[in-house]
Amino acid sequence: YLEDMLKNGTDFRDDHDVPIFINQVGIASDVPDAKAYITDTLDLFESYGIGFAYWTYRVRGTINDMGIYYQDPKTNVWSVKSDWLTLISDYFD
Repeated sequence: YLEDMLKNGTDFRDDHDVPIFINQVGIASDVPDAKAYITDTLDLFESYGIGFAYWTYRVRGTINDMGIYYQDPKTNVWSVKSDWLTLISDYFD
């Protein structure tokens, strides 16, 4: 599905020798199969040479929000989702 959605962009990139960059990609941690979804998506970007920014790296919210780091709004304490940090770190050189 996503590969088909990217086809117009990758065809344009190839025809005009320009880069593709996805400004924001991410998913809330509590979505069913969220890690599989983001892994599949980032694998696809990597295989097509598409750059991306992960949304969002840091957020004021809960462990279920999109951020890799989140700040509990009640305590103001920052915490890291280590499993998510490890997952996306594999895609950055």
